[in-house]
Amino acid sequence: MKSTALKLLKTLLSLLASIILFLAIVFIAFYFYLSDGVEFNIDQSNETISDLTEKFEIDFNKSSTIF
Repeated sequence: MKSTALKLLKTLLSLLASIILFLAIVFIAFYFYLSDGVEFNIDQSNETISDLTEKFEIDFNKSSTIF
């Protein structure tokens, strides 16, 4: 009986350690993936976006600091 409980405990600890390591790898991968920032393109032919650019004076030129 003692042997079975010990094997079960070792199995559960091994499984828990595997899950924690897997999650750590996933979080690290997402950190490096998102650390460079998210890049997106804005279609200024949309009337709503054109109004926003005028209202907030947003500059979408490549020389702009927010580009």
